[in-house]
Amino acid sequence: MKRKRDVPMTAKQILVIEDEKAIRDMLSFGLRRAGFEVREAGDCRAGRAAIADRRPDMVLADWMLPDMSGLELTRQLKRDRDTADLPVIMLTARADEPDKISGLEGG
Repeated sequence: MKRKRDVPMTAKQILVIEDEKAIRDMLSFGLRRAGFEVREAGDCRAGRAAIADRRPDMVLADWMLPDMSGLELTRQLKRDRDTADLPVIMLTARADEPDKISGLEGG
């Protein structure tokens, strides 16, 4: 019988904000296997609520979300004094140079 891998109490917490459940599940599975504590949100509103509830160590956010773009969420987080230093990694299939520049300028 396999034992479920225990997450150490000092595990870094990552918030995954992704609207496509299959992608969110895949990301979360890999992060948990790597030893991270993972919380999930399906849109920006749920992501903001999760951050307000308990600040994660990092946010992994999709660029294209149903209620707001992940880029706009990142801009909001960077403008807020309480979350300005929160690391954010954007997930996107966008590869055009203007999109890359927008992502970098967004924080």
